[in-house]
Amino acid sequence: FYFVTHSEGATEIEHMNPALSGHERKSIVSLPANTKVTSLDLSLGGRFLAATIDDRIAVINIDKKELVYISDDMAIVYPPIWTNSEADLTYARLENNIPVLYEYNLDKQQHVRLKTGFIAKRTLSIDESLLLDDEYNLWHFNHQTQSQNLIAQLPSGSPNRWVIHDENLYFTSRIENVAMINRVRLGTDMAEAKELAKNRF
Repeated sequence: FYFVTHSEGATEIEHMNPALSGHERKSIVSLPANTKVTSLDLSLGGRFLAATIDDRIAVINIDKKELVYISDDMAIVYPPIWTNSEADLTYARLENNIPVLYEYNLDKQQHVRLKTGFIAKRTLSIDESLLLDDEYNLWHFNHQTQSQNLIAQLPSGSPNRWVIHDENLYFTSRIENVAMINRVRLGTDMAEAKELAKNRF
């Protein structure tokens, strides 16, 4: 797994494989100590990380340990999320106070405008996606019929707070000082929540 550490000298994006003995940590990218990394998303093939770094969107080639920014420091952007392709990610930026969803292709270095009013997208299949609006309402969207159905309201838009696995939506939330993990079965009304920890802030 990938995580961020801070020290007096640097901010590091690191990798650790808990299956290996010794839990050896490997630095992927070293950044200035005051750098803020607020989101990380791993591509499906495990070759790239998409990140929000000091309010800019960056792509990191893990093997080469190379970092490239794909947004400037003037844009107001939302965290990037990979599609099912190793070469494409989606992100949103604010334009005239309205979020606009884009897809970025690594090979072509091209930004393609997709849809307005949404801050994040997770691809389910060629015909289906999950779209998150700026009030954190998560919608199931069918591209063929152009129909959308509300699934849940999330507490955060960060990709580190919600994920799809085996046709289930998992997301974290909080009830007062209790951290919860929530699961929603896609395509059904089945939903459940379990306590993760108390007194965590």
